[in-house]
Amino acid sequence: MLPKHHLHQLIPRRLASALERLKDCIWTAPTPVACVLEASGPTRKLAKPDGRRVSTPFYWGRLFGFGRFRLDVPKASGDSPRFLRWLDQAEGTLYVDGVPYFGFDVAHRECELPLEFKELTVESCCLQSAIWHPEATGLDRIGSRFDGASLLGRDELAWEIYHDFLVLYELVEQWCLAENPRAAEWWRHSGTMPPAEMLAHPTRLLLRRLDEAVDAFDRDGMAEMKEVLADIYQNFVDTGVSIDAIATGHAHIDLVWLWPERVGEIKAVHTFSTVNHLMDRYPDFRFGYSQPASYEAVERREPALMEKVRGRIHEERWEAVGAMYVEADNLLPCGEVLARCLTIGQREFVKLTGKASPLLWLPDVFGYSVCLPQVMQLAGAKYFFTSKQGWNDTVPFPFTSFVWRGNDGSEVLGHVGTEWVNYYNGRASVRELADAQRKHVQSDVHPEVLVPTGFGDGGGGPTAEACERIRRMENLSTLPRTRWGGLLDFFGRMDGIAGDLPRHHGEIFPQFHRGVFSSNGRLKRRYRQLEMAMQSAEAAACLTGAEPVPIGWWKRMVFALFHDYLPGSSIAEVYSEGMTELEDLLAKANERAAADLSANEGEPCLFNPTPVTRTVEHEGAFYQLAPLAGVELSKALPVDPAVTAAGMTLDNGRVRAEFNKSGEIATLSFDGHPVPLKEAAGQVHLYPDQPHLFEAWEKLRQNYSLGRQVNGKAVVTYGPNWIRFDRRISERSTASVTYSLTPGAGQLEILFDVDWQDPQTMVKFIVPTHYNGKLARYGAAFTSVLRSQLPEDLSDEAQFEVPASRYAVVSDDGERDGLFIATEGLFGFTCREGVLATTLLTSPRITGEGGAYENLLPTELRDTPKECSFADIGRHRIRLRIGRVHLDMPREEHPAAVADHSFVPVIDYHGRAIEAPFADIDGLSSVVPGWLTRADDGSPLLRLHETCGRRGRIRVPGAFEVVDFLDQPIEKAIDADDSFEVRPYEIVSLKLKPSEVNE
Repeated sequence: MLPKHHLHQLIPRRLASALERLKDCIWTAPTPVACVLEASGPTRKLAKPDGRRVSTPFYWGRLFGFGRFRLDVPKASGDSPRFLRWLDQAEGTLYVDGVPYFGFDVAHRECELPLEFKELTVESCCLQSAIWHPEATGLDRIGSRFDGASLLGRDELAWEIYHDFLVLYELVEQWCLAENPRAAEWWRHSGTMPPAEMLAHPTRLLLRRLDEAVDAFDRDGMAEMKEVLADIYQNFVDTGVSIDAIATGHAHIDLVWLWPERVGEIKAVHTFSTVNHLMDRYPDFRFGYSQPASYEAVERREPALMEKVRGRIHEERWEAVGAMYVEADNLLPCGEVLARCLTIGQREFVKLTGKASPLLWLPDVFGYSVCLPQVMQLAGAKYFFTSKQGWNDTVPFPFTSFVWRGNDGSEVLGHVGTEWVNYYNGRASVRELADAQRKHVQSDVHPEVLVPTGFGDGGGGPTAEACERIRRMENLSTLPRTRWGGLLDFFGRMDGIAGDLPRHHGEIFPQFHRGVFSSNGRLKRRYRQLEMAMQSAEAAACLTGAEPVPIGWWKRMVFALFHDYLPGSSIAEVYSEGMTELEDLLAKANERAAADLSANEGEPCLFNPTPVTRTVEHEGAFYQLAPLAGVELSKALPVDPAVTAAGMTLDNGRVRAEFNKSGEIATLSFDGHPVPLKEAAGQVHLYPDQPHLFEAWEKLRQNYSLGRQVNGKAVVTYGPNWIRFDRRISERSTASVTYSLTPGAGQLEILFDVDWQDPQTMVKFIVPTHYNGKLARYGAAFTSVLRSQLPEDLSDEAQFEVPASRYAVVSDDGERDGLFIATEGLFGFTCREGVLATTLLTSPRITGEGGAYENLLPTELRDTPKECSFADIGRHRIRLRIGRVHLDMPREEHPAAVADHSFVPVIDYHGRAIEAPFADIDGLSSVVPGWLTRADDGSPLLRLHETCGRRGRIRVPGAFEVVDFLDQPIEKAIDADDSFEVRPYEIVSLKLKPSEVNE
């Protein structure tokens, strides 16, 4: 009746309608499946028989609870594939004859069943997975809503055509929106339709061709439509200017976060089942997963599934890579613990794949230390991937493919994800692929981009729909040429063009999530105490020839480095379990050290587990202890306790501090050198701490201008070498501040005993000085990093709260004179215009206590009692030291040595004296020794690290071999006098010959 229309603006409405009609053609009418809740309870082990028959809607479960459903599925009557649809808010894993088969969640609703089976069950966890999926509504407040199971058939032609049409639909939508933003109204189906003259010819043509495909559908059916769509694919092909997109299946599984560890293990089973199932159906599909902790959990829980995973690894379709035992925070642990995370991880990857992982996979960690390129190389890794820098809130990270150079000169290849949503909610959509190409800054020299796809955070992983999309985007106009590929193959090709890539020097600073350096401070301090206890246990075992510290202890300690655990961003249940375990490990490590030292009868002794000389107090007397030595108390070298504590003054002949009535430091001098204070040091300031989102993760810059200094007269008490000031710091909170001096020591010691009762408040300890050097120095694992304290650009301004591994230095240029704050277990610092501050306490709302995650964690379903909804309310003991920085500091007074070793307790034992394994290290004083531990062959191992960016020689008396973190020899020139050169910020691991330690 009418000729063909020319109204392009009317086409999108019709295309959207056709897409929905095609979707409705895929599945046959569902046949309900009878289900019985066979067992339920808080965990699988604690589940009790239930027996309720399911009538929908059916509500079940407490939060994180377990439910096992038995399904009554009739035998198949033919060979046609049958699919099981499972509609539950919670995640569930389908078991076929007792073996995990597929993971059901909001992103994975249907599963093809095997033709034959004896039993079908679904084991569910009352928590929603794929939490960023559009259909992820959370849990109802009376339990997970289960809307039933059903059997379906799938029309394979409709399935194929739907995905053919969907990809082209998304493509033309992408083109329209790029060329004419007003065209968004075409897809909203509301308002006045804008004209089509602003569209390019290919866009108008593709609109027309898709309209013709719908004509074929309406006129002749799906078969004719498929032919038209095939012709469109042949005509809209890549013209040779697109890059390659290497897709890899991905499932970021938070081992803990909005769930405790046992649920993280269930998520691994859930996700691995789905991936294995997809590999049966999509031969080109590739998948990569890190975290040996997850593989161990699957092995323990479901060995038959893990055997299938090993088969996929052997097929080289599943890549077990990542280098670390867990996807760990690297800003909070000490150097040795960070090294163990890598060495334990690499040894587990060798078990899984036969070789160490060359790729460090850290998509979601909250910042990347300047030491990482060096420690990666020492642990056998040379490639690095993250996507977290896409979250920067001030200045975008400038590169996507780059060479990352650490401060010692070590280099690794890095690739940064181009759009964060790809890695937590990846659907392999046209928009995601187009964005990956557009945002790949180095595409002109590196025409490949890595595109992990799959639902994450809570696991779930890739979908069949994503596999179908990728099949269709292999050669599609304007999109990157997309195909499944391997992670190591991708980086291997990068090796060939490394010389053309830009260099990034130094740390990769996190311009987001600045609160994780101080959130849950009690946990961080307890973890640091565990580090010190393990240092003592390792040294005692090594020097006495006792059995090594159990690897199981190390794995549990390293597990706590997971990036939502130690940073303090998990729910209360994680920490109620975790603190108990950390305290148990702490007690075991301390008991183990004392037992090893006391294995032989003898005299009362003191053991210094650190590799530096120390003056320590024991029962009111002071003694000097050699490094890594145990001495009989009767033969210990006494130190004259010459400390004056009177008249608001402390003085030990080296350090002199005068205090005001508020308990602040009015004047301070070291070895006769006065600190140029702007005003009193040791001020305590309180700041509001209510970021607009992600409360446990974030700090709000505006709040740093709203501080209130704590004033008022304090009650003063004197001791033999200390002065204590008791005062109120708010209407609800009090603090005792004890300043003390050790005879002959070069630092002022400070102890805060705080009763903290102020939610959503941050407490800063502030030292205002006139030191005006451009750069401040901050501690990091095995090293330190320089950052501007006099901002010149936005990147500097973004560093208003920065991470440091327990110490920071402010000085004049060249560090000829300056001051440091060293702490037992504080990690958040600020330095501006000579004012150095550390965050003592912060009390954000605990993750999951209301706010953004309330729908996922309904209060009505939680069983764990909460003392308080805010972190760190209660009592705290916080230890710091203030010292002077200058070029001629002795090794033991370097801020790195003070932070690493001065807070480590000495061990009181009955036994024999223990001689130090070596004399004092000679030479470059900025080289600080770390732990004494054991190499794989049992030999003593001592790590050294240069901390100030200086070059020089050191001498370690005795026979040794230089090795990497995996105990492989490293070439290094050693002179006849046992001296060698150390470059700036170098880490050196010395494997001592057994004769060098106590027999």
